[in-house]
Amino acid sequence: ARDGQRSDVLLFHRLDRITTGVLLFARQHDAARALAAAWAGGRARKRYLAVGLGDPGPGSRVGDGPVAPDPLARGRFCVDRRGKPAATEVRRLATAGGISLVEALPRTGRPHQVRVHLAAAGIPGAGDSLYGGGSGHRPFLHAWRLALPHPRDARVLALEAPLPDDMRAFMAS
Repeated sequence: ARDGQRSDVLLFHRLDRITTGVLLFARQHDAARALAAAWAGGRARKRYLAVGLGDPGPGSRVGDGPVAPDPLARGRFCVDRRGKPAATEVRRLATAGGISLVEALPRTGRPHQVRVHLAAAGIPGAGDSLYGGGSGHRPFLHAWRLALPHPRDARVLALEAPLPDDMRAFMAS
């Protein structure tokens, strides 16, 4: 409460339960509206780090397959022409022993989009049992950075979350 007034906290940017990283909350409805406008206008930039099984090769590549619920598996999504348009840029940062650290920049925001596009590109996320990345307690997918206009003055608001210990330990091994 501020000045005796109840303050709402609105979850604005969320992640799948098993994904780590930056979350964004708005404390005021005006701020939430400004953030929504920035998001809808394509002015929000998300960057994920993922450990992929395989090597996407040098340079950047874009996975641009439409994403839809998988009719064969509840809670899973797939690339399907009947889905909603989706695009994710993927760039290899490092590779060793058949495992790569990749940066994924989703250009759209579909459920499981990064996980689906990584799997479709033949580099499923390590630990992502839902999308072919073997067994593990969770996929090594981390919402690393989020940049968008500040809702009050439009200056760039850059948020970053450090890598979680389990992901750092996996990459070190």
